[in-house]
Amino acid sequence: MVKKTKRKHRDGAGHVATDAEPIVNEFTARQGTYRPSTVVDLGNELGGGRQKTYRVIRNLYPTIVDRWLAEGGPGFDEPQRRAIDHCRALWQRLGGSGTLVANLDWIGGGNPGRERGLEQAEALAQLGQYESRIPRPYWRVFENVLRYDMAAGAAGSHLAKNSAQQQAHAKNCVGFVASLIAMWRGF
Repeated sequence: MVKKTKRKHRDGAGHVATDAEPIVNEFTARQGTYRPSTVVDLGNELGGGRQKTYRVIRNLYPTIVDRWLAEGGPGFDEPQRRAIDHCRALWQRLGGSGTLVANLDWIGGGNPGRERGLEQAEALAQLGQYESRIPRPYWRVFENVLRYDMAAGAAGSHLAKNSAQQQAHAKNCVGFVASLIAMWRGF
């Protein structure tokens, strides 16, 4: 008599996946807001194949600033959202400076030669203008949280002594700087 065994699925790391384990566990749920979503893979359609859809669990707010914008409140309304998007676009134009891994897709990408250099220069000039008009401690928190996705407590560590106040001060700094930029840009 042959004994039948249940097949267990193993992921790439060799861990056995069980159906009883939730997709978003308790630790992960504390780190963000996750919702089921559908993703359409168009890659197969371009090659003549059928498109595929996948059910995924997606983090709605991948950064702390995105969560603050979703919550709303003083400093995180529509004008500030536009100012934050504006600054993110400026930093995007600068490229991946400061990263440890080379981005080979960036080489030759975007506008060629002189146009690319002018685009970077304009972004640097605009960001430099903002930085010169905003007190250094506030700009540093704004840039660290928005550009480098630093934790709010770490970014605000020089503004207060305990963790709750550091996070609150960082949030206020980001909202304040975004409000100033929104006012200057007429958003």
